[in-house]
Amino acid sequence: MNFNIMSEIDATYFIPDKNKYNVLIRITDSSSNYLDLPDNVDYKDILELKFDDLTPNQIKVRKKLGKNTENCVLFTSTMAKKVLSFFQKHTTCDLMNIHCVYGASRSAALAISWCKFKKQQECIDYIYNSKDYLPNPFVIDLMYEQLNKKPPY
Repeated sequence: MNFNIMSEIDATYFIPDKNKYNVLIRITDSSSNYLDLPDNVDYKDILELKFDDLTPNQIKVRKKLGKNTENCVLFTSTMAKKVLSFFQKHTTCDLMNIHCVYGASRSAALAISWCKFKKQQECIDYIYNSKDYLPNPFVIDLMYEQLNKKPPY
């Protein structure tokens, strides 16, 4: 497997091998700032995305419950295009590091998309069968749309 799914905290302590081609996708909530990475981290490239770990249906439910959803930011097709471009640019990387706040939903969804891009079905199965991850289905839908693939469910 040439991917690494991490939480935001784990990413602040992770030191990639300087002799390898490492890249990073950072995801945080729309209203949050990214935590600082260690000074000695050597990623070839970093893509930063800000969106909330929500689906359109979850937004509808929140509205029905009277919760404020004005500032919620969903993953968009524009973001999906940026991710796909990042994948294409770094198709030969040794390690695709992906982190979100908890390292379970948004990062897992992008890791599944990376594996689909790389045609690594066994890695997709690993993520889906792991109890550590609950991939965001809306992120997967938009990424698979960019990859011209049908979602796995």
